[in-house]
Amino acid sequence: MCVWARVVSCRDASTSVPAQGSFRETMDTFTTIEARVAHCLFGYIAHAKVKSSGQEVALKCIHPKLALRHATSRGEAVAENADTELSVLRLAARHAHPHLMGMHPAAAGLPQCTSSASEAIERGHKLMAVLPWCGRGDLMTALETRGSGLPVADAMRLFAQIASAVHHMHTCLGYCHRDISLENIFLQDDASCEGGVRVLVGDFGAAGEIGHHDAPAVRPGKVSYVAPEIFRREASGYDGVRADVYSLGVVLFCLLAGNMPYNRPTATDECYSVIQRGDMGPLLDAWGLKDQFPPDVLDLVKRMMSPTPSLRPSLLEVLRHPRCAGHVPSVAMATPAATAAGGKEHEVDVDMTSGKCVGAAGAAAAGAGSGSLDDGDMSDVAVLEGSAAA
Repeated sequence: MCVWARVVSCRDASTSVPAQGSFRETMDTFTTIEARVAHCLFGYIAHAKVKSSGQEVALKCIHPKLALRHATSRGEAVAENADTELSVLRLAARHAHPHLMGMHPAAAGLPQCTSSASEAIERGHKLMAVLPWCGRGDLMTALETRGSGLPVADAMRLFAQIASAVHHMHTCLGYCHRDISLENIFLQDDASCEGGVRVLVGDFGAAGEIGHHDAPAVRPGKVSYVAPEIFRREASGYDGVRADVYSLGVVLFCLLAGNMPYNRPTATDECYSVIQRGDMGPLLDAWGLKDQFPPDVLDLVKRMMSPTPSLRPSLLEVLRHPRCAGHVPSVAMATPAATAAGGKEHEVDVDMTSGKCVGAAGAAAAGAGSGSLDDGDMSDVAVLEGSAAA
């Protein structure tokens, strides 16, 4: 069976960014719990607590000079853009989705969270993202700990929440993710959710605006998840939305199988070659995974992972799939300011007929508001923790 293809992520990167500065600019807002819990491409992650509320947060501290060069401290070129990541996080906070990570309200008014990399250099401070603390880690770790795929019903519930978050990112924020992976889907303690855990899609450094993209000089995304047209750097370029559908197909495969479908999307990878020929069924038989992929689910995975972008289903079609349709969460859209004031703006949800964001204002693009959260489908996350029910 193909093995897990581990790739560099924020939690295990070895960028060894030297310590610079301190939290002196933010000490009035945060109390540091642990100064460095992980490295990331342009800096490090700190664990802190918001003084005013006691909420735990992750502080993603970014060195602006590295971010502006789009390179690690070792000089390795990367596709990630810190300015884009902060912009998407701010948008996701204003136009929220229950399973899409956004900037924490404690970031309000902090220049580190609103400046661009060039402005931060000019003003002499770091960039920073204030994020919800996800103490349960990421989905990759959870599946590896479990040692097998999830029951089909649980996998489809979880997948519907993830796919709904990405669809919201496309239709309401105007961005494609381009780095969808198990490593970028996080598990957060949340007592309001059944099972006590919320799943959040995050890490938007490789995000790009919706539309056609030229062939990349530096590939976005992780090798084991990236769409073939991006990996091959096809001269005709690629569509970011269709590329996200492919990566979500890989995520769904992993949720069901408990392992990656292949290591690299190249002809020299035997697993990849078999799957791209449409022979996934016999391969699953050989791996003893046939029962994990009922015919309708197998059809969905195969279509999402089609090597031909135009043959992949739209995310709206994916969310309408009978296995997903009952688990697409309602979209709550309350801005931090409106929430703090106990007020509501106009409601925004996704029209499952048109696939557009709609609300009281009738807007088809991103708007802010408030709706009801349906956390009743979070029991699938408890399965990841190896509960007896699993």
